[in-house]
Amino acid sequence: GSTVHITAFPRGFYVNRSTSSSFNPAPAKEACYSQALLDCLLQHSKSLREAWLIAQTASKNRAELIRETAMTEDSITSLLRSAVSVFPNNNSGTSIGGPLT
Repeated sequence: GSTVHITAFPRGFYVNRSTSSSFNPAPAKEACYSQALLDCLLQHSKSLREAWLIAQTASKNRAELIRETAMTEDSITSLLRSAVSVFPNNNSGTSIGGPLT
């Protein structure tokens, strides 16, 4: 990726003309004005927009799975699920706990 230089001002954010060697707070040709920093960056970067969309979709899918799972589990299993990780251990590559059945 490339470096993006952003200027904050009272009404929000915009991409400026600065480079790694010189500061120029003037708006870039495609300044991408926005009240929110994230929106400014999403307007500016197609790759960030694509990655953000993937992350939002994954988050939505995860929330739906959690909701569906919570509806089918009893309260003890649900409590244990939050206390036991089923994700791989970064050091050994083995699973901690394992899936609850």
